[in-house]
Amino acid sequence: MAKLRLVSAVALALMLAFPTSILAHDDGVINGLEEGSYRHQHGESDGHLPPVQRNVEVVGKVDLFTLLERPGRVSDVAAFGNYAYLGAFYADDCLEPGGVFVLDISVPSAPRQVSFIPADPYTYVGEGVQILDMRTSAFTGQVLIHNNETCVPAAGPTGAGTGGGTSMWDVTDPLNPKPLALHFGEGVPGVAAHQSHSAFGWQQGERAYVVQVDNDEFGVSDIDIWDITNPSTPQLVAETGLADFPQIQETPAPNGNSAFLHDMVVKQINGRWILLGSYWDGGYIQLDVTNLPAKPTLLGHTDFGAVEPFAAQLGLPSDWTPEGNAHQAEFSAKNDIFLGADEDFGPYRPVGTIATGRYAGDRFSAVDGNAVPPMPEMAESPTRFVGSACEPIAPAPSPNHVAIVERGVCTFSIKLSIVSAAGYKAGLVFNDQATDPNCESTLFMLAVGTIPFAFVARSAGLKLLGVEFTDPCATATPAVNPLNPLGENLTFKPYFDGWGYLHAYDAVTMQPLAHWALPESLDPARARGSGDLSIHEVATDHRKNNRAYVSHYSGGFRVLQFGRSGIKEIGAFIPEGGTNMWGVEVHYMPGSDEAFVLASDRDAGLWILRYAKGRGTP
Repeated sequence: MAKLRLVSAVALALMLAFPTSILAHDDGVINGLEEGSYRHQHGESDGHLPPVQRNVEVVGKVDLFTLLERPGRVSDVAAFGNYAYLGAFYADDCLEPGGVFVLDISVPSAPRQVSFIPADPYTYVGEGVQILDMRTSAFTGQVLIHNNETCVPAAGPTGAGTGGGTSMWDVTDPLNPKPLALHFGEGVPGVAAHQSHSAFGWQQGERAYVVQVDNDEFGVSDIDIWDITNPSTPQLVAETGLADFPQIQETPAPNGNSAFLHDMVVKQINGRWILLGSYWDGGYIQLDVTNLPAKPTLLGHTDFGAVEPFAAQLGLPSDWTPEGNAHQAEFSAKNDIFLGADEDFGPYRPVGTIATGRYAGDRFSAVDGNAVPPMPEMAESPTRFVGSACEPIAPAPSPNHVAIVERGVCTFSIKLSIVSAAGYKAGLVFNDQATDPNCESTLFMLAVGTIPFAFVARSAGLKLLGVEFTDPCATATPAVNPLNPLGENLTFKPYFDGWGYLHAYDAVTMQPLAHWALPESLDPARARGSGDLSIHEVATDHRKNNRAYVSHYSGGFRVLQFGRSGIKEIGAFIPEGGTNMWGVEVHYMPGSDEAFVLASDRDAGLWILRYAKGRGTP
């Protein structure tokens, strides 16, 4: 078990020389997550939905947009007492500091910023912002917990920083935050802690803990649990991950099959402490963490099933697989149900069909790069294997040729520029053996260019090369033969399969009860020009068993009524000019029985909202 890393601020240059992040690989992978679509609203060409206000009252608002200088800088939200805490994300050039904004919300109609907790250079705060009210033998008060990930400037490092891990601050006096432990996590001694996409803290009897995502060990032992009873000296006490739960791998995998732990909550239920984790294509899991430091045990996991729940409504083939993308989840007030938010930024799924050779008729899915034209519908087109495409390649034999490229060695952007310069009309990148623990994962590439450029699983690449195999991850790729390059003909058709949506699950059996999708997210006319219509997060009201609130990017803020028989929207809010809603938290002010909802807007700041039946338009 690795020892605690409390990293000094002079280590960034070394850390950047040996990058280890899963969220921003050297090859520009985001692993199917949302980073590539964070800044798509105000002033951008993607547009937004029309304004709406139904059964929702706007209580107050803090506009940080002018302070932040650029959109996309606000991330998660948390609150305790009379104060709210907003994460600060990175700017495109990585030069504006991340950190946490502290807001006084004692007068909800007039919230105001009162301080800012800066992150180290090139470090930003994303999903994991939380306040833990602690009462242990070593500490009494409120602890701000936040994750840390790093942003590498295009021009390379120009200063110092500490990298990833989790940070904790004493915010008992919110106007005078004091560091407790900064950037703790597993990592390289003397360099940096592993980056952490999210973190969550809880107190369990006389001891307190934090569970963090270890980005660098995703799908293996990426659940790290730290004893923070003394928050100044956190100690790693347990770690686990999908590698310890083979039964999850035995269930049908959704499209993508990327096993990345994204978010966690921990709650005491019937005398046991239960961790509810969102494992992307691995589904939602429940772990028993009652007996720490013993290794957590798996209580159950969800199965996305064999068929997309909205397939018939979308007019998709009857065997259309679910998207996966388990992003974030919360238990209901009575703990009998939990809601899971599946995030999906790809409203189209390009499907290829191999037209010639030993695999003729086989279909495969592709994932378009983040800043390229989508893979278009194409009739039978010839393909050509160009290897890793990290050096100049031979010109395309015809303007109709599609390049088949293997992942690895250089960035996706380099591959794309070389393929485009050689005159290919499109490119397909297939997964390699070494870079990803599961070579059948499909990834969301950071790639900017003028030709379609999409990612496919390794098996699809090998089939396009006509390679016979049993296990694609154990099958070597043939070398490029300049005189007779490999490549079968293929056809392509992009299918509209909607954006990310919400599930309700039985918390005991882990079986699905209901699904809810924003109507506009199932409308192909909204696939372009209305912004990102994926769900992001859901917050359940811990005092009202059947009410939940959703942040939905350009879909705005939604209020839902849910139960074992279904999910119904009962309120909605989108202001003039649209939204980029990210975080959502139910908050009761001190001494009040009235629920306010704090919603963070990536491009603006904080909205304080309230469900108010009859308020706004019907």
